[in-house]
Amino acid sequence: MSRETTYQGTLEDLERLNAALLANAADLPQLDGVRVELEQLLNLARETLEEQTGLIAGKLDATRRLIRLIGNGRRVATATRKLLKAHYGLSSEKLAEFGVEPFLGRGRRTSPGIAPSGAAESAEPINPKS
Repeated sequence: MSRETTYQGTLEDLERLNAALLANAADLPQLDGVRVELEQLLNLARETLEEQTGLIAGKLDATRRLIRLIGNGRRVATATRKLLKAHYGLSSEKLAEFGVEPFLGRGRRTSPGIAPSGAAESAEPINPKS
């Protein structure tokens, strides 16, 4: 007989043993104390299994609630940051206190005729006659 490793399988095995002990209680009076202890342990295990099932369901509910709350928090934070930009202005350094990067303008452009450094060296001329 193989040894059961799952909780449910072990509980079923213990219940079968307890039922067999109860059915043969007249033949095995010396095991009556063990059978009573086994029955108490089975009752506690069943209660704990029900409690665990409830906690798992509660954890799923809490996770759903947390996801909803975090989503709402992100929306409120986005709206608040937009209001702060409107209040202080897009380029105000005060925005940094709120975790908002101030707009400091775009980077300088190079002249259209001058290639960025390193680009001219690697570019090969195109010869249409070849």
